[in-house]
Amino acid sequence: TITTTPTPRVVPSAGNTGALVQTICEGVAIDAITYDLVDNAESVVVTGLPPGISAIVNSGTLTISGAPSDVSTSTNFSYTIEPTNNVTGCAGEILTGQITVNADGELTLDSSNANQTLCEGDAIVPIVFTLGGDATSAVVNSPSGADISWMSLVVNSAGVVTLTGTPSANITATTDYDFTVTTSGSGCQQASISGTITTTPTPRVVPS
Repeated sequence: TITTTPTPRVVPSAGNTGALVQTICEGVAIDAITYDLVDNAESVVVTGLPPGISAIVNSGTLTISGAPSDVSTSTNFSYTIEPTNNVTGCAGEILTGQITVNADGELTLDSSNANQTLCEGDAIVPIVFTLGGDATSAVVNSPSGADISWMSLVVNSAGVVTLTGTPSANITATTDYDFTVTTSGSGCQQASISGTITTTPTPRVVPS
């Protein structure tokens, strides 16, 4: 007697909305991918998924879901789904897919001096940051609307951001210049770091 068993397969579940190929930002959940095990398929082997994405078989249905994490730059994760029959050892057709995970913008303060106190007319000590993730540049602004037009932000080819400048206003009282440096270039979440430059007026004596 020759007994032939069908080739194990997986087929899209009714109502499945998750494509085998998806592009997503890190930390954002993919559209869940659901496939039914048919033709004597009893298990599946899934390899190559991004960190944070899991593959679970429950009641004959494979579900691939989760939110990818821990990528330092945009990364393509090619993965495979192989159905098997545990009794016969027969393996089925391998499906392939790809999940592209785009990285958030990242920003690191290297100089540890985002908050400074200066005498009027003094330049700030350069404040240095490093871009990471998918960030390609950065901008600076003041959340409170303080005049920080004297600040100069430069990004070099290595992704090092340097903030310099000298407060130019004539002041008679201690003045705070709050600022926030925010990454740009990533299509996902941006990163920001804030600080405050406090300038004290030049002491004077005036006729009584």
